[in-house]
Amino acid sequence: MTTYFGYPGSESSFIEGVRKALMDERKAYEFYGELWRYAPNRAIADRIRDIRMDEHHHYALFSQMLKRQIDPWEEVLEGQPAATSIPQFFKGVRRAYQDEVEAIMTYANLSLLAPDYAIAARVRDIMRDEVIHAEFFAELLAVAGLIDMEA
Repeated sequence: MTTYFGYPGSESSFIEGVRKALMDERKAYEFYGELWRYAPNRAIADRIRDIRMDEHHHYALFSQMLKRQIDPWEEVLEGQPAATSIPQFFKGVRRAYQDEVEAIMTYANLSLLAPDYAIAARVRDIMRDEVIHAEFFAELLAVAGLIDMEA
């Protein structure tokens, strides 16, 4: 077993994690492209569009990581992401919040599998963005009375 960033792991588990991150970031980008249209006001819509652009940037960073680890000519994406639909805005916000929290946990683990410090630091930077996104969506849910921020 190879050691990655001081932890036992394997190159394949890191690559699998990055591939999952790529698909998740792409799905988030597409989902937020729909969610912003349902926002109750322009300020919220603008913030969701900003988050969408962060997801696009994260996708590019994970693509670079993957290309460093595998043959640069290999196709990064496999298949098409599932279509998303948003029956109501806050249902979409709840999903966004849950997806961001899941991404935080995934990226925390992925950073431990990174083959070197620079890649681990980049994954943690992406994870910090996801924390900011989760906080934004949690605040929207709290304002709507759908979650208790004090709990």
